[in-house]
Amino acid sequence: MSLNESAEISALLRESTLTGPSTTQLGWSGVAVERRTIQPCEKPELPIDHHFLILWLDQFSEGEIERKPGTFIPYKKFRSRCIVRVIPKGRLQDDGERRHRRRETA
Repeated sequence: MSLNESAEISALLRESTLTGPSTTQLGWSGVAVERRTIQPCEKPELPIDHHFLILWLDQFSEGEIERKPGTFIPYKKFRSRCIVRVIPKGRLQDDGERRHRRRETA
């Protein structure tokens, strides 16, 4: 992680790379905006100390999702528009998803 990126966003999106400038240097209180690429990975259960809004920019997602303990099935999601996900403060639960394709976010 560089000094020019949000530590909170880096902690949430651990397998990600900053792909554009961050707003951390603008001095905004409690707000950061970053464009990132998230590499394929499993999503662990995490404690979250902040609220997040994630704008998913890609039109296609591929991976596996757990249907019952130890049993995963493949999925492909096609979207005709960008998706916004709200992640509230608290605990990010493991939803049993394994992504096989990198994703673009802002």
